[in-house]
This record gives sequence, C-alpha cells and structure tokens, in this order.
Amino acid sequence: MMLFALTLIAATAAPGTATPEDMRNIALSTAIVQRIGDKLWPNWTQTPFAVDLVTAAGPIAINFPQPVAIPSFPPQLEATFPFPNGVPTIVIGEPQFTQASTPIRWSVTLLHEHFHQWQYSWPQYTATIKALNLAPPGDTNAMWMLNYPFPYKDPKTNATYVTMTHALARAVRAIGKNEFRRDAAAYVLARDHFKTMLKPDDYKYFAFQCWQEGTARYTEIMVARLAAAEHGRDPSFLTDADAAGLAQDSAATYERTLKRLETKALSDDDRVNFYALGGAEALLLDALKPGWRLHYFSPALDLGAFL
Repeated sequence: MMLFALTLIAATAAPGTATPEDMRNIALSTAIVQRIGDKLWPNWTQTPFAVDLVTAAGPIAINFPQPVAIPSFPPQLEATFPFPNGVPTIVIGEPQFTQASTPIRWSVTLLHEHFHQWQYSWPQYTATIKALNLAPPGDTNAMWMLNYPFPYKDPKTNATYVTMTHALARAVRAIGKNEFRRDAAAYVLARDHFKTMLKPDDYKYFAFQCWQEGTARYTEIMVARLAAAEHGRDPSFLTDADAAGLAQDSAATYERTLKRLETKALSDDDRVNFYALGGAEALLLDALKPGWRLHYFSPALDLGAFL
C-alpha cells in the first residue's frame, strides 16, 4: 500500500497518542484522495487535511501546520468546521466511538468530511452562503443549517416529495438501460413540481442541503468505487483486502442511498433525507451531464441547475 506521511502536533488539551490502527485508517484515506481525488473534484488533493482525532485519552492534532488550542469535543462527533486558526478542520472520534461499523467505513467517512474541507476552501463559499439570506437575525454560528424550519411534516409537501424521490431512484437504477432517458425526464418533472410546492426560501434551503451534504454522500460512493477500480489497474496501490472492502462499502452506500429514497417520507429524519436525495441526484448527473463536477462551484448552490 502507498502510504503518505502524517504530521502529529501536540494539542493543548491533554493530547492522546495515536494508535497504529488510527494511523493506518487515516493513511488509507490520505492515499485514496491523493491517488484519485482530482479525478473526482478539481484540485481536491491541494486541500489541507487537518484532523482533530478525538480519543479516550484526549485529542490528537493531525496535519496541523502549527500547534493550535483544541477545545474538548465528544468522541461521537463527525463534523468539519473552521478552527481558531481559520483552517477547516475535521473533528472525528475513533471508529469505536462513531457510527462507522468497520475501519473501511470510518476511512470513507473521513473522506466525506475531507470533501467538506474542499467545499469550504472555495474562496466564495462564505459570501455565497450568506447571500442565500437564510440565517435568522443573530445567527453567527451557522446553526440555521441544522435548524431551518423546513416544512418536513406538511402532508402535501410530503406527498410530492415521495413522488419525486421514487422517480429519482427509478432513474438512477435505470442508468445504462433503455428506459433511462424516460425515467430521468420523469424525475425532472417531479422535481419541478416539488419546487412549486415550496416557498422560495424553503427551496433554497433544500437545494443547498442537496448541494452540500448530498454531494458529500455521493463522494463517499465514488471515492470507494474509484479507489477499488484503481487498485485493479495497479495492484500495488492498496491491499487486496482494502480494495475489496472499499468496493463493498461503495455498493452498500449506493444501495442504502436509493433505499432511503424508495422507503422514507420527508417527515422521517427531516434533513437527513437530503443527503440521499442530493447523492442520487449527483449520480444521475454523471449519466446526464458528464463534466458537471467541473462547474460544481456556482452561485446557484443547486444541483438542479445542471439538469
């Protein structure tokens, strides 16, 4: 396996010591993004990969260019946000503390968060988000992204949402088949109808969540898929076990994403649904509009602009 050097800097909050397993999991994520990252997202490999690894013994600062004070975070956290030094930093607990069921799943989740670091590195990110004008007065910590009062429970919105998500799942499952164009067109119509059901701000929030979190879920599917394929071309890239694990993880995330669209109502899990919807929409765009990822950074913050 090709491994990349990881820089450990002592954190100020009683730092712990990285285990060999932790180092291997992070090194796997680093190797994957360095090999295939730019094939997926432009210049992704140039994005700083700062990680605050939360352990039972304390935080471990990884890939920090300089020491920085690290607040105390719960080990279950999986998030990315700017630290006091201005660098978007991943805060994530060791695998035993998080939702990851395997080391491979943890490494792919880390790449989900690293994709957010790439998003935040867009120079216009903050200004473009602010221009959505969705934050309530006094919100200075972006909590509106989690707490926006979207009409998740509205019956009419739910009914239209279910029609749309079922159409999207059919279209994605039809990729490569004769019925694909028909099913894709049906999804676009259903999406347009859903848009008409929403107030303008509600639609902006929906589109933003699909753009930000949905493409992060899509990235999980694609990095694992592309890394496994790259190992097929170059058997020295990964171990056979890691390549097989990545292929299985990609397939499982793909299926889990589409199953959510096929079985969950908007009122189930609220904004979490937008991860699946945006992820599937990105898969659809790969088939409909190859090259769309080159234009991902857009003031629209709306994957629908590519349809």
